[in-house]
Amino acid sequence: MKDKDVTILLPALNEASSIGSLVRGIVELAEVLVVDNGSVDGTGDIAKEEGAKVLNVQVRGKGCAVKEGIKVINTPYIIMSDSDGTYPIFDYFYTILFSLRLGCDVVMGGRFYNILDRPHAFSLLNLIGNIILSKSASFLYKRDVPDLCTGLWGFRKSFLDSFEIKSKGFTLEAEFFINACRLGANIGYVPIMYLPREDSTAKLKKWDGFRILWYLVKNKDG
Repeated sequence: MKDKDVTILLPALNEASSIGSLVRGIVELAEVLVVDNGSVDGTGDIAKEEGAKVLNVQVRGKGCAVKEGIKVINTPYIIMSDSDGTYPIFDYFYTILFSLRLGCDVVMGGRFYNILDRPHAFSLLNLIGNIILSKSASFLYKRDVPDLCTGLWGFRKSFLDSFEIKSKGFTLEAEFFINACRLGANIGYVPIMYLPREDSTAKLKKWDGFRILWYLVKNKDG
């Protein structure tokens, strides 16, 4: 039976190779909202066939997709994930939801759990970059964050509504963390497995890491 208190939010851009199996595996847990951010490979159609609701947002950028998705969600809780098949949402759905119901405002999935068992999930460069960004965020904002750039989040909807989302691209997760810190959020962390992308093409590029770091620095006193 679906949990009517939570919506699973999946921003997606050209994820036809993964969206079908992803939605199929979680659609019985809760309402699934796929925000199709201008895909040209049939991502939205596949998601709809598997039972998801689909919202089309043509203005490109993950931040734009997430912002529009949040507007149409009315459930008390939101679990948000990337749509590339790297996050086994089913395995952590109840843990994240339980943490939110116990009082967490924000829950972050930490991808470095048992990472040595999954040597192909991260390239060495991405792994080092993620660690540097997480340590930098922890230092700058005085809140420990094991995995700043995780793509698996849980939110109390009433708390998320107080965020002013300005990011369009890969600074979105850093912005979530900064907002949570400034608002004194009760942040929970869940160790999660992270799987290799099915098409093996990472969307986060080397220079995006520097952009995220600069975003953390310039917004420190903002």
